[in-house]
Amino acid sequence: MKFLLLFLLFLSGNLLAALKPPLPHEVVILYNSSLEESLALAKYYAKKRQIPATNLVGLPLSLEPQINRKEYEETLLEPLKAKFTKEQWWTTGLTQVEKNNIKVLVCMKGVPYKIQRFPIKNAKGETLKKPFQQVANEASVDSELSLMGHFTYPVSGFRPNPYYRKEESFRSLNLSNMVMVGRIDAPDLETCTRMIDDALLAEKKGLWGYCYLDEAHKGGGYVIGDQWLKSIQTLNKREGIPTITDHNKNTFTQNYPMQHASYYYGWYSHKKSGPFLNPQLKFPRGAVAVHIHSFSAANIQTTSNYWVGTLLKKGACATLGNVYEPYLSFTHHLDIFHDRLLKGYTLIEAASMAHPVLSWQGVVLGDPLYRPGAQFSNKKIFQSKEHLDFKTTRLAALTWKESPQKQNRKIRSIAKKKKSAILYESLGLNQILENNFKNAQIAFHQAATCTEDRVTLLRLKLHEIEMLRMSQRKEEAITFLHQLRKENADLPENLSVVGLLNILDPPPPPPVTSESGNPKTPQQTPPPKK
Repeated sequence: MKFLLLFLLFLSGNLLAALKPPLPHEVVILYNSSLEESLALAKYYAKKRQIPATNLVGLPLSLEPQINRKEYEETLLEPLKAKFTKEQWWTTGLTQVEKNNIKVLVCMKGVPYKIQRFPIKNAKGETLKKPFQQVANEASVDSELSLMGHFTYPVSGFRPNPYYRKEESFRSLNLSNMVMVGRIDAPDLETCTRMIDDALLAEKKGLWGYCYLDEAHKGGGYVIGDQWLKSIQTLNKREGIPTITDHNKNTFTQNYPMQHASYYYGWYSHKKSGPFLNPQLKFPRGAVAVHIHSFSAANIQTTSNYWVGTLLKKGACATLGNVYEPYLSFTHHLDIFHDRLLKGYTLIEAASMAHPVLSWQGVVLGDPLYRPGAQFSNKKIFQSKEHLDFKTTRLAALTWKESPQKQNRKIRSIAKKKKSAILYESLGLNQILENNFKNAQIAFHQAATCTEDRVTLLRLKLHEIEMLRMSQRKEEAITFLHQLRKENADLPENLSVVGLLNILDPPPPPPVTSESGNPKTPQQTPPPKK
């Protein structure tokens, strides 16, 4: 094992050496000077990331999350540009910035995040009816600010993102007229400070756990969303991150036994559902969680509707969202986002690389400088036995990436020696992806002998049921589910069993009743007249 750790450190050291994350003096913090907690949060973040106090900018802004275009330009954009010029953070040309020393702008809680739409009319006063993407002028404040280095551009529609799909640090490229904009915002101040602390902790200890993927199977023009998740699944197998995928059209069933969820990517529900209805669910510190929805960030402060507030309040450290309808192709592409995070880029770089357009609807919530994938550059992480099971799956994948069979043998050997339910479960998940259901079932049975945790045991059995479904053995799956429902009646997670039963074996509809509440007598067809 010691040899493997040294090998991985050597490998990761070379990989991360080329990365040049933004430096503290290249970060400006924007806060609302009309809100005391916004200033407090700005100071807290600056101290934690050692950002110079001179890089804090306070503007008296609206206390409403949504402002109109005029208010955006007069109270936010123009004063901010004047501050950049005064502090000599950038050098301007006639139409755009020529040199910019600032790479990241961080909006604190209290800074408005939505610019409302206004109608566009022709010379006759008629509202234009061009395609939505040409006339839409609503946008997230953050996405609009990313183009503050462009002095003239049409506000309607979107602008191509020059950093999209890049695989270089932002500091390595000449993109002076663009600023990456992130946001530390959440339903309450306590969650905001926790997000900052969790990012620092995860960078120190590493982000370890399962990745949960929730496919939607919407079909048509929505296929691309599931393709992103399938790409993440393939990437995770190569990188040794055990992945649990829900293949139902709906989200994971209510109270699904989700544990150790370091990453979560899913869609498509307009408000919290599935595992997130369980009050006991909590993400591990540092977790990255995203649910695609047209209005996932329409209200960052709520935890009852939309998604970003829900995920952050459940303990996520970082998330992505949309303040208005973005159209699926013009939201963050999750496969690119996840890939860049694992490669060690900062949260804001990964999100910026994953978004094809600017002056649009996206927001990035969390510490923009957070680097969950930079864990391999920290030798102390590997001196700790904490999360050793998840570290082992990563080591095995990287060491024997050319031989999945050898990789599985090594994981099985260590799982047997350590009596590790996590390693056996990870092995079984790998073998499902290889369509080796027989060995996967053996692995899940072995995992069950290594734990007494009933939530884990329930999830292991749900994996087996999923294999029965994939093998077209629906009736066996239904019988198994009925048995599980009886055995786990006292568990909150048992609702996931009930939910899956309702999908595979839906109950009959209730009888039609009359106004008096009594069952109606079926009407008889009158006999034909003679």
